[in-house]
Amino acid sequence: MVILIGSEVEEACQSAWEKYEKGDCVEALIFLLEDEKNSFSERNLAIWALGQIGDVRALDVLEKNYTGYISEKESWNETLSQYELKKAIESVGGSVNITRFLWSYNFP
Repeated sequence: MVILIGSEVEEACQSAWEKYEKGDCVEALIFLLEDEKNSFSERNLAIWALGQIGDVRALDVLEKNYTGYISEKESWNETLSQYELKKAIESVGGSVNITRFLWSYNFP
C-alpha cells in the first residue's frame, strides 16, 4: 500500500512540475491547486498529494481553501474536496503521518 501511495504522490508531483516547471514538488502542487484553470479533479489530487507529503509550506493554501463544511456527497469533479482539505490540513499541521518521511520529490 505504501508503495502505491508513493507512486501516486510521485506521479502527482511530476505532473504538476511538468505543467509549471517551478520549484520543487510541494511548490508545483501548490501552483496547481491555486490555478483555477485546472479541473477540480486535478486540484483535489494536488490536495491529497500535499496531505501525503505533509510539508508545512502547504498549510496556508490548504487553510485558505477550507470552508469547514463537508458535504455527504462531495464530488472530486465538481468542487474542492473539503474532506481532503481537512485531512491534508491535519497531516500538515502535525497530526501523525508515518509515511511523510518517504516523500521527497524534487524536480527537474
